[in-house]
Amino acid sequence: MLNNNATFCVTIDECEVSNLSKVMEIALPNTIIRPVIIEYNHRGRVKSNFAITHEYALWAIPAGRDIITRKRELSDDIRRNLRRTGTDSTRQASANQFYGIEVDNLTLEIIRVIEALPLGQSIPKHNNPHTTMVWPVDDQSIERRWYYGSTRVEVEAKEGTVWAKKIKGEIQIHYHQDGKQKMRKSVWVGKTLDASTYGSELLNDIFGLSQANFSFPKSIHAVYECLESMTYNTNASFLDFFAGSGTTGHATIKFNREDDGKRKYILIEMGDHFDTVLKPRIAKVVYSESWKDGKPTARNSGISHCCKYLRLESYEDTLNNLRFDESLPSQMNSGLREDFTLRYLLDVETRGSQSLLNLDAFADPTAYTLLVKKTGSDETVTKNVDLLETFNYLLGLRVTHLAAPQTFCATFKRNPDPELPEDQHTKLVVAGGIKHVKNQPPPHPNLPPEEEGTKKVWWFRKIEGWLPKDRANPNNGQQEKTLIVWRNLTGDLEQDNLMLDEWFQKNRISTRDFEFDTIYVNGSNNLPNLKKDEESWKVRLIEEEFHKRMWESGE
Repeated sequence: MLNNNATFCVTIDECEVSNLSKVMEIALPNTIIRPVIIEYNHRGRVKSNFAITHEYALWAIPAGRDIITRKRELSDDIRRNLRRTGTDSTRQASANQFYGIEVDNLTLEIIRVIEALPLGQSIPKHNNPHTTMVWPVDDQSIERRWYYGSTRVEVEAKEGTVWAKKIKGEIQIHYHQDGKQKMRKSVWVGKTLDASTYGSELLNDIFGLSQANFSFPKSIHAVYECLESMTYNTNASFLDFFAGSGTTGHATIKFNREDDGKRKYILIEMGDHFDTVLKPRIAKVVYSESWKDGKPTARNSGISHCCKYLRLESYEDTLNNLRFDESLPSQMNSGLREDFTLRYLLDVETRGSQSLLNLDAFADPTAYTLLVKKTGSDETVTKNVDLLETFNYLLGLRVTHLAAPQTFCATFKRNPDPELPEDQHTKLVVAGGIKHVKNQPPPHPNLPPEEEGTKKVWWFRKIEGWLPKDRANPNNGQQEKTLIVWRNLTGDLEQDNLMLDEWFQKNRISTRDFEFDTIYVNGSNNLPNLKKDEESWKVRLIEEEFHKRMWESGE
């Protein structure tokens, strides 16, 4: 999952640092492994011969790339936009300082500087969708000039004293006026890196002394420094697959607070402390940036933040959800019994188990459940599974619109149809069109009193998005526009598919841009019959695709 321009960092103590270095060299062959020493305990952890005060941060850096950011030790008031303003700031005042600076849209790395344009020559069109060519043109479209010549910008971009920054969606070129931004050192020391004060005591402040039950959390400032070392990009993404108490998430939120960034984090953890420490910590630090004795001390520092957490099915959950049609023959010896279980029962007898994907349960996608074992006990509880979200992840769908569920009812009648075979004389139709049932969360077996006489309701939910046409190169701009339609099935195939047809036609008319490459829908259907001559979309069954993505190798 690592971007080619990204860095990988892992911290470890002295016991296994040498082995980890060798593993990283093998696993990440196109990188250079660089160790950084972090003094996380100034007092020292007593061991034989030495009091250990440090740990190691091993960095895997793309070979030949100078992408570790410089240390920001200067205040904001001397950072400037490289575009000149005021007297003698226009292009006419110095034509040789009117040139383009190409910036990577994702990493905000300055890739190259092109030659200055002669006076009178217009700015050429930039055709690379992955980069932006930045010119010294202000908000009023006035062509100005840069403070520096192109050669100096090339040099200082490598040194880190000139860099690109995205502000309110616009890429700008900034610089340090006195050019004293420093390279990061390989030994990090300082009181803010102390894991006791800014790790354990910080958690005690957030949760209250009796509630913070987590050993050896890292200093928030040490993790922040690691993130800042990776990139200043305000849209960066950080993945921490041993998230612990959630310090990486906390540091990312701190980073965003400082410059109104939109950096994202993905945290992965297991065990009790996910619910008792990690998840509530994120909620608390979003609400307030400072806490004492479990209470917020800066209630006006909350930020707008959306956090989603997913719980993955565990191995124990899988076993708990296996259901057998009949018990194993009692006369089998233990070895034969185990072999029979693995080779036959898991393949044949348990096909209807929820854990092994019970396709029959897709008739009501909102009611799919699993028995989930409670952490730290043998008790199991029934939990709903979000099939809609799971399917999005299985596909790798980039969601652009998630519609609210809609519930409908209808009155049916049969009309004579001469085109039908002789043994079928009538065709089922909807009398008066499908009716939207308001203020009723789907699914629901009954209708409000005003709709008395109608026994069934149908609900639909659509998800729009896109899939990369080339999965090996997902950001090349080639997209497969995708529509997913989820619905409930009542058991009457004719009525179910007629309601789908009616909903589909109604939705197509109301949608201004109905240009999809692929449409997924649960349950057998007649949608291909509704395709117009000028349309080229294809229909796939959700159940078949779901099963293929979960079980077939190579998917």
